[in-house]
Amino acid sequence: MSNNITDLTNNEIFRLGMAAGRKQLADHIQHQFEIGKPVEINGELYWLKNARQNLIDIMDDIESTWNEEQGIN
Repeated sequence: MSNNITDLTNNEIFRLGMAAGRKQLADHIQHQFEIGKPVEINGELYWLKNARQNLIDIMDDIESTWNEEQGIN
């Protein structure tokens, strides 16, 4: 790829645009996670959590199910 923008092919321009768009989207999602806000996609809100929080939620669900089966409040 040349340093001169006029030497870029349509495919190279498309590829660079896609890469820039993916990075911008990833940065936005990461920022929303860091500030504790949801991401809005097609009118729906999606709350994000990291792997640690996801594991905690899974373990809490398992514990709740076990307690319910054992009759423990």
